[in-house]
Amino acid sequence: MIRCRHVIAPELATIALASARDAWPDLEVADAVFLAHLERCAGDQLGRDLDFAAIYLGCACVHGDARALAAFEAAYLGELPKMLARITREPALVDEVLQQLRIKLFVGDHPAIERYLRGSLAAWLRVIASRLAIDLLRQRDRPVGDPALELASLADTAEHALLAAAYRAPVEAAFAAALAALEPTDRSMLRLCFVEGVGLEGIGRIYQLSKSAVSRRLARCRSILLADVKHRLGDSLGIAPDELHSLLRQVQSTLHLSLPRLLASR
Repeated sequence: MIRCRHVIAPELATIALASARDAWPDLEVADAVFLAHLERCAGDQLGRDLDFAAIYLGCACVHGDARALAAFEAAYLGELPKMLARITREPALVDEVLQQLRIKLFVGDHPAIERYLRGSLAAWLRVIASRLAIDLLRQRDRPVGDPALELASLADTAEHALLAAAYRAPVEAAFAAALAALEPTDRSMLRLCFVEGVGLEGIGRIYQLSKSAVSRRLARCRSILLADVKHRLGDSLGIAPDELHSLLRQVQSTLHLSLPRLLASR
């Protein structure tokens, strides 16, 4: 029986180690080192739904295992240039993003890889890399003599392009699931508004509600949808809350664009 220091139950420790070893048999990380890393990363979120294999690979990279770093490059970082090409076509900028990402992930007292727990590691890395690229573009293109000026339009354009290219499928899947979870009346009211083009007064006549009551109910539905979409995206993409910020801003702006088509199919 495997013993661990504080939080990890022996059964969970056995599962975690078996999953890690099966995925990466050539890596050599001591059991105690991996379990301590897992405790530090997960805290009170420990559970069987964690991606133990990916966490194990990250642990080996943090500890400087050359084979782990090579495997991480091949499995994950090697795929990022294609995604980054949607933001910039400058090879030097892509190289700088990847270098900064390596440092951010594996260097320091609190390397960013410790924030990854579940979901798609590749998607989680895409979000971090895209933010680094946008930040570098902002810094490079800031006009001389006006350091306070933010290139918000550039960032917004890049983030919209990134979402459309890389995250359209998971965002729309989250919208569809969130719509399915709504009450039938709420779904019908949304369909009347967004698909049929019925105004507030017309919807009110159908459901015997005042115009203001319809407006409040539609606003409530929108808030519920957005909160549910955020929750589902966080779960499906496995992205830490602080890394979801830019993506969720785009989710809110995309809601009105996605609703008509998704509602029409229901």
